[in-house]
Amino acid sequence: MSRSLAAVAALLLAAALAAHASAAPQTTAPGQIYIIKVTLSNSAIVIARDRYSVGKNPQYPRGGTVQYAVRNKGTRTYVFKVAGHMTQPIPAGHSTFIQIHWNYRGQYLYELLYKGKPVGPKGYVTVF
Repeated sequence: MSRSLAAVAALLLAAALAAHASAAPQTTAPGQIYIIKVTLSNSAIVIARDRYSVGKNPQYPRGGTVQYAVRNKGTRTYVFKVAGHMTQPIPAGHSTFIQIHWNYRGQYLYELLYKGKPVGPKGYVTVF
C-alpha cells in the first residue's frame, strides 16, 4: 500500500513541476548572443542595424545578450560607454569587444569618451 502512495505522490509532484516549467515566459532564446558591429570615429558612433533596429536607434529585446565588436577608426584613443559599461581605451585603428546582458526595459545612453570625458556623438539604446 505504501508503494502505491509513494508512486502516486511522485506522479503528482512530477506533473506539478512540469506544469510550472512550461508556464515560464521566454522573451529571447536562452544562450543566444547577438554580435553587433560598432564603428567609432572622431565625429560619429555607428551601430550596425539588425532585425530589431527602428530608424537609426538600436533596439533589443529584454533578456538579450549583445556582444559589441567595437572598432576605432578615429585618430585618437577612445572609450565606448554604453549603459554604464565601458571598453578599455581603444587606440586608433584597433578593436575590442564589450558584452552586455540587457535585463531591463528602458533607454540607455551610449557615448564616446576621450581622456575620461564625453566627446562628440552619443545616442540611446532602447530595450523593449
